[in-house]
Amino acid sequence: MPTRTKPTSFLAMALMVPLVASLGIGAASPSSGAVTRTQHAHNGGFEAGRAGWVVNTPRTKLRVVQRGVGGSKALMLTNRRNGPASFRARQTLTDSTAAGQTYAVSAYVRTNQPGVVGRLVLRETASGQPALETSKGFHASRDWSKVSLTAVTRRSASQLEVRFRVYRLHKRRSILVDNVSVVQITPTDPGSATPPPPVGAPPVTTPPVVTPPVTSPGARTMSNGCAMSARGIPVASCGALLGSAYGSNTDPTPWEAEMGHALGVRRTYYGATQVDKGVSVAKTDLAKHRVPWISYKLPYSWADMVAGKGDAWTLDLATKLSKLNGPVWLAFHHEPEGDGDITLWTAMQARLAPIVRAAAPNVSYSIVVTGWNQLYGPAQYSLDAIWPKNTKIDLLGVDVYNKLGAVKNGVEYTKATDMEGDYFKPFSAWAKKNGVAWGVAETGFTDKAAEVDPQWVSRSYTQLRALGGVAFTYFNTNLNSIANWALTTETKKRVYKDALSTTPVL
Repeated sequence: MPTRTKPTSFLAMALMVPLVASLGIGAASPSSGAVTRTQHAHNGGFEAGRAGWVVNTPRTKLRVVQRGVGGSKALMLTNRRNGPASFRARQTLTDSTAAGQTYAVSAYVRTNQPGVVGRLVLRETASGQPALETSKGFHASRDWSKVSLTAVTRRSASQLEVRFRVYRLHKRRSILVDNVSVVQITPTDPGSATPPPPVGAPPVTTPPVVTPPVTSPGARTMSNGCAMSARGIPVASCGALLGSAYGSNTDPTPWEAEMGHALGVRRTYYGATQVDKGVSVAKTDLAKHRVPWISYKLPYSWADMVAGKGDAWTLDLATKLSKLNGPVWLAFHHEPEGDGDITLWTAMQARLAPIVRAAAPNVSYSIVVTGWNQLYGPAQYSLDAIWPKNTKIDLLGVDVYNKLGAVKNGVEYTKATDMEGDYFKPFSAWAKKNGVAWGVAETGFTDKAAEVDPQWVSRSYTQLRALGGVAFTYFNTNLNSIANWALTTETKKRVYKDALSTTPVL
């Protein structure tokens, strides 16, 4: 939200078709560590050709090529037309071991369609009924990358299947798979313990030990069929959400009824004492098919938060959010520029992000900044300078506006903001380089800009989506604003409604 006059800041399920690996009992091979490993993958390196493998749909072609890891053989999957891609083993074998056994599953993938999305899955069935499914998502690139997961069996004498779900493979593109491995791990030192991971920022006090919930929300599908991670991040360039802030956290349901379409994402803002209020509103948003993107002010100063004084508050909020039936995007102290020592703000983010992500597997931890400062302001505010090091952040949010017609300090802006060139392209490139999703957390255009360029909302949303942005969030309010961003004119109402009408929801 522009709190100061700074620079401007349900339907279709995705078709996820499995790629299934045949499992066979192999020879035991003790490791040099504290575990004994038993190899289970059958022809996972495809040196025996396609033996044991078959395509699962007429759309898909399958062949073995001499382009695997280290020059070995690999399985190449191609499509006759755009769509999901799949292949499977001809049969699965019964694992006669007991429940509670640990399996490590891995494979190597690469593609000539960078960004292709899929999931590695270990599925357990017993007597033909599903018992457990553990999965790990991946984004394949032109280089070989390893995807892996660990799962614990729930039943004895159950069947295990390794599956790859490839969501959309373009015609004349391919994905290579090699070295599929399923390894049973038997601990020989059950008393050994693993120390907890570091928090991120150097703490003055020890942060709380966070135990993830036994169950957590799984990956989701949006109304357009695009996949969304368990933390609510849509597949890049496929499912960008269009949404809004509205009034002073005002219920947007009547507004949505006028437009005939739900908001894809909804921005709301809270003080430190409003934890329960924010959680309650997020619950309602999820029920209305909106992804909540919420910002909180902090209960203590940045320095005190870094020292651990706010750990309990943070953990309480994250724990409550973890119980919601869907994903939430969370930010702490958005638009920090000019509010204090920015290095303390960065250290605060590094302190809180691991607490939130460990306690709430359905929450994307986001950092929201003005955008202008990061590209055109003082060097201390550049993304490379303020981004927490060695800390997993899920989402970068930027608050950028079309200022044509806005007046600041008695001077009117006479040039429209080039959203694509000035902001979307550099933020997209930075996000891709640093492995983080990105989106617009706040935006708007003036009444004058709407009359001059009524297609601005639709065009900007399309540009953002093409560059991999995951959200375009309008600021439909005039709280703390230098211009009328609110959708109050008939032109602005119409163009926003038209843009929203074809966008996905949760």
